[in-house]
Amino acid sequence: MNDLLGQRAYMYGQAPGIIEGEERRPWRGRAGRTLRRWLQLDEDEFYATFYCASVTRCYPGRAPSGRGDRTPTLASRSSAPSGASGRCGSCGHG
Repeated sequence: MNDLLGQRAYMYGQAPGIIEGEERRPWRGRAGRTLRRWLQLDEDEFYATFYCASVTRCYPGRAPSGRGDRTPTLASRSSAPSGASGRCGSCGHG
């Protein structure tokens, strides 16, 4: 994952999930497994092909209704860490 040269396309998602936050690597959970299966790529091929990014820096949490994810706050959609701490403005994730 350290070698970003040679990746031919972006894979842009809404937000990292819980597993991605724990493993500190994009597209690791169920959505990533499903996507790799659809694209017929193993993990090495997937990460060699795509530069992965997301709209938000961290998992926004469940919606109050319990169905799906909550709408990310403006702070969590910021691509830059907030304040001198360099942590996410939404949840404090660094």
